[in-house]
Amino acid sequence: HLGQARQSRTNLQALGEGKQKLAIICPSFVADCLETLHELGVEANRHFLQAGGSALTLVPCLNDEEVWVRALAQIIAAASKFATLD
Repeated sequence: HLGQARQSRTNLQALGEGKQKLAIICPSFVADCLETLHELGVEANRHFLQAGGSALTLVPCLNDEEVWVRALAQIIAAASKFATLD
């Protein structure tokens, strides 16, 4: 993680040069986890502000949003039609 943290810090500092606001979204995550919330919401925010940015927004994951839960239920129901119980 140390190499990733250094790379992320460098990217955020570069983005902070001339940018005042930044939003981060993690489309591959369907639920927030403490590690990611801390790394992006706390550490990345600190690096971005140190680089001259004024506001970093971490867009929350889908978590338990009703539309996501319903869509997942539909995916599971469709897949279960083809599943066999052995």
